[in-house]
Formats: sequence, C-alpha cells, structure tokens
Amino acid sequence: MYTEILSHIRTKADVWQLEDEVDLLLDHLYKGKAGDFDLALKKDVRSWLSELLVSAFTKPEIKKDDYIRGLKEAIGTLRELKLTLAFEPTQNSIEKIHDWVRKNVGENIILDITFNPTIFAGAIVIFEGEYRDLSLRNKFKEQFGQNRERIFEILGK
Repeated sequence: MYTEILSHIRTKADVWQLEDEVDLLLDHLYKGKAGDFDLALKKDVRSWLSELLVSAFTKPEIKKDDYIRGLKEAIGTLRELKLTLAFEPTQNSIEKIHDWVRKNVGENIILDITFNPTIFAGAIVIFEGEYRDLSLRNKFKEQFGQNRERIFEILGK
C-alpha cells in the first residue's frame, strides 16, 4: 500500500524528512482547522509526496487518518544498512548504491552512509547484525600481518 512512497526513501536523512512531513500532516489532521490539512498537503510537503497522497485519498476505501498513521508505521519497518565509504557520495552515487541494494538484498532498506577517507577504498558494511570490512585499509592490514617478516627482510630490518 505504501510501496510507491517508500521507494522514494533511500537514506536515513530521507526517513527523517518523511517522518517530519507525516507528523506535520497528522498534526494538521487532528489539531488544525478545517482546510488546514489540505493546505499543508499542498504547501508543507514535497510535491511527489503530496501527489501520491492525494491520489491515494481519491479512493473511497482510504481514510486519511488511517492511511497516514499506517504510513508512519510502515516507515518504522524499514531496515537499515550502514555503509562507510572512502569517498563522499553524490546523489547519483547514492541512487545507484540504493538501486543495487534493492535488487540484490531486498526492498524497504535504507542507507545510513558515512564518509571515512582513512579506509582508502572499498566499504565497511553493517546489516542486520553482520559486520563486513571490505576496505582497502583492512586488506592492507591483513596482507601486512601475513607477510610482515618478509617485508622487513626486504627493507633490511
């Protein structure tokens, strides 16, 4: 029911923004005057979200309050994939990474991306309790540890 809305959410920051918009709409729905909700829907949320909500509300079986509360619950079910990258990704990079994750890992996953140039290249991934260090820094440490004596021999120490 919320698939189309949730498909726009790629990062943890996107989740925060959507949660703020949903909370704002709920406030206007319950606390506002007549017409406040419709005005907030037009002016206070992103246009793509407004369009999708207006489209959903045209269906007679959908009640605004139930739908928005359900959306808030659906947001809470999103799974988080933490990703540490050696570079600061562009919006295009984030979209490509998210598309790959959706195709290869599953739907309803958001990215929590951090930037750490000390990993040189690759990534550190944490998902559902699993930690994987796929960084060049980690590979270098492994190789250095395995070949330490040989390296020092070559260097003459």
